Amino acid sequence: MSTQALSSVVVVVVVVLLAVWGCGPASSTRIDGICTSPASSSGLKRPRVSSVFRVNVECSMEEQNRTVFVREYFDYDNNRGRVTQYDNTASGDAFYDYNDDQIILVDTDSYKCAVGDLSSTDDRFMFGYRTNSRGMPHVFGASGALHFGNVPETYVGKTVVRGIVAHRWDSCQYSEALNATMKVSWYFSSRTEWDMQLGSGAVPLRATAVGKQYKKGSIVPFSHTYDLFRFEQYVYPEDFEIPVGVVCPGMVGSKPFPQIPPRFSFIGEILDFDRSSLTYLEEAYDSVAKINVFSYKRSSDVKQLTNMDRMLQVNDYNSGLAYVQDRVSGGCQVGPLGTRGYAFLHIVADGKVTMKTPAEFLTDDTTHFSYVGVRTTRGIPCELWVATTTQIQGYTSKALTVEWYFALPEDVEDWNTEATGWRIPVKFRMWNSGEDDPIYEFNVFYFDTSRPKLVSVDLGPCFSASQRQRITFAIDGKFQSAISSNIEMFKYALTSAVATQSGISHLRVTDIEVYYDVSAVLVSFDLLGKPTIKGDVSHVTPENDLTTAARLVNSSIASGSLQMSVGQGASVQTIVPMHTAADTGYAAGALAGLGVAMLVVGSAGGAGTTFFLVIKRSTS
Repeated sequence: MSTQALSSVVVVVVVVLLAVWGCGPASSTRIDGICTSPASSSGLKRPRVSSVFRVNVECSMEEQNRTVFVREYFDYDNNRGRVTQYDNTASGDAFYDYNDDQIILVDTDSYKCAVGDLSSTDDRFMFGYRTNSRGMPHVFGASGALHFGNVPETYVGKTVVRGIVAHRWDSCQYSEALNATMKVSWYFSSRTEWDMQLGSGAVPLRATAVGKQYKKGSIVPFSHTYDLFRFEQYVYPEDFEIPVGVVCPGMVGSKPFPQIPPRFSFIGEILDFDRSSLTYLEEAYDSVAKINVFSYKRSSDVKQLTNMDRMLQVNDYNSGLAYVQDRVSGGCQVGPLGTRGYAFLHIVADGKVTMKTPAEFLTDDTTHFSYVGVRTTRGIPCELWVATTTQIQGYTSKALTVEWYFALPEDVEDWNTEATGWRIPVKFRMWNSGEDDPIYEFNVFYFDTSRPKLVSVDLGPCFSASQRQRITFAIDGKFQSAISSNIEMFKYALTSAVATQSGISHLRVTDIEVYYDVSAVLVSFDLLGKPTIKGDVSHVTPENDLTTAARLVNSSIASGSLQMSVGQGASVQTIVPMHTAADTGYAAGALAGLGVAMLVVGSAGGAGTTFFLVIKRSTS
């Protein structure tokens, strides 16, 4: 949409105010009999106006039997202005951005927006337009913005405006834009005789413009009164923000949508306003391992305060299978990913599933986000991107407006204890385009960009006893300190080593238990069987069956080729099993209850991150 097509939203404001704002000295084309310009100003000088202000204006046009309400914001210091119009026939905003030489017009009824060059629009005279010594556009000063005009003024004397003691100044002006001659009167409150409770002394109260104009070959009289209310000598940054839910393609100064790391985890709070529900989920995403894990409530539990993380779903894009566990009943369902869909998780094409890339996790290739600017949400300074889309899963038949908030880069250290250079998402919001109230809000908490601890995922409940085999071995006791101080690093290293040696997925190595003896560290874990259900990814990663995998693992233990590297201080310890369980003196079953079941606290290096998954098998 062009600025011309949308300009009717604010054209009333500009036309109305040009009658008094945008005028110059009466010229040779003036209409006689209206007023006479004095040679110079006389009497008491008109008060000066603050370089920043905001004010309500009631514009009454007697010849039209019409009144329009306007809210005006002016910020000379930051080179910007805004006019908001309230009218029975139209309402809208005009944002004057001199720093980027653009005008942004917003129809607040239809949520449509258009962006144009400020230098080439007639609307630039609303606050004035000039170039500084560097050739950059700049707003007029406060007097110019209020269009007192560079004309002689005559002090008339004291009067009363709306019951307030005031002073009046008259001038004779000509508007080239309207081809009109008029007598303009400004009224300011008396600094000494009236307290405006603003701590600002005299403030403008009213302006009148009475005159005649040439219109279609005829001379037409007019009488306009502009009453100014709540003249405040300050503005807030949010006064110049584009309204919520408005997408303005082509805004100058836009930034690309932030990139997302290949691995991350977070806790999410979901407010579904359509269903009047509040729920939570905890999620881990690893595009390298091609695994996505999240816990959530059952739909039947959404309005209950219990069972916040009852359901656990593991999406394996290597096999094309989803594992859905009920952590209360212990049940598990396994099926193709396409039958276990969840927003932002995967794309289905031709019956096949592909894992979304990190960029697609928060958006999609067809959604073009526009940068809006800085906003504060949840007390966090953020940058905001907004878009209109029909690509949200479950809402594809509707046009939706969506927003993503990302913490400002310079504030990441303040709001996230593990800043890594990636942008931190804070909030997602969504509503039906053209409506005021959001239908969905997603708050992101504790966004962690370190490697998700997928070793904590236990798929054991999804496999029968015949589909699992316990492996046990011992490690020299001299490695006890390195293992105990970096238990999660050790478990991850063990999982990776076993998966590599046996030719299976990391998810099939589960229920790792560690027991510290006097002279040895005893380790046991389960190998899970190869899934018999066919997944729905285009390319299923080949895996060995359970028998072959167990044989390869035992062989690597016996040969010493199964090795785990664990950091200890500045050094790295390479740990090799001594022998299999047959030589330890412990039966495999005797180790079943001796491992460590824990909420995983600490990253691979021991720093303070927290992951949401808990090992399924409880231990002492």
